[in-house]
Amino acid sequence: MNLRLFICVVLLTTCSAFAQGSGQWDPCHLAHPRTDVTLKIALKGGQSVYREGEIIPLDLSFTSSAIAFLPLDSNSSAFCLSPQGNEPLQDYYLGLRPAASAAPGNLLGAEHNVEGTSYVVQVELNEWRSIPPGRYFLRVVNHAVAAASNEIKFQVITASQEWQSSQLASALAILDANRNPPTEAQHEQTAHAVRVLRFLGTEASTRELARRFWSHDQDRSRLFGTARPSFSFYQYERKQNYWDFKAGLMASPYRAIAIQELTATMNDPQHPPTRAMAETLALLEIQSNPKYPRFLAYDQIPKEEWEKQEREKSAAYVDLVAKLLRRE
Repeated sequence: MNLRLFICVVLLTTCSAFAQGSGQWDPCHLAHPRTDVTLKIALKGGQSVYREGEIIPLDLSFTSSAIAFLPLDSNSSAFCLSPQGNEPLQDYYLGLRPAASAAPGNLLGAEHNVEGTSYVVQVELNEWRSIPPGRYFLRVVNHAVAAASNEIKFQVITASQEWQSSQLASALAILDANRNPPTEAQHEQTAHAVRVLRFLGTEASTRELARRFWSHDQDRSRLFGTARPSFSFYQYERKQNYWDFKAGLMASPYRAIAIQELTATMNDPQHPPTRAMAETLALLEIQSNPKYPRFLAYDQIPKEEWEKQEREKSAAYVDLVAKLLRRE
């Protein structure tokens, strides 16, 4: 597989173009779309105006008269957003980005194959895009079934401090509620409240994500010896209780606050730091260090120098994770 395509697939970033011989590949273009497959997207509930930091839920509807097995388990769907917005989880991959990865959208990976002639996939656009105020157009291209969706439009407006404070208060009220053991409905409400904190993107929500990380990190036994997550590892991470805390801190525009609060939480003598917390803090600190250029382009410097810098960054990350777990 072409190295640049491999990096794009593994890191869940969409390459708007990459060299493949003398041609260019655009994930938002289908040369030969199928006529027996229909892909439609819709804004859930018919809402079309959102505040910055508000969750934007989407329904992706697949229908086919010929395909009885829809291959939705791979990162085969590209979100084609115009204007592009920002990729919130660039730093999760330690800056391993090819030069041509400025994207018109991000690739979507569902968790399993789907049998049948129709299926609806529910996703939240915020998982792949941080969207500032503006007017946007969105369509989805699925390369596994060679189908392109209709185009929808929506608007994002500036969020008032009152709205942000209200969202934060409502989410915290749910998280602080005494539910032991929680019902299924309460569990879903709690999960939604955490995602509200994750996408809100305020200084206060950043502090709360760091302070509450430990109590929601239920898996403390994982040991990984690599600093470069694979696609399967990304899929695993998204299923864990701590993922939204980790992702929210990595994507927060208040990086200094995230580092400060997460450091304080990990230094709390009442509980040991967890692996996920150490990984998150190490990544934030490494990517904040001017010694390590962020998102160093693969073909802007000689290959040997690029690989050397990436090895040094990865080694520093692994060493810092080990140091944090030892509370040094």
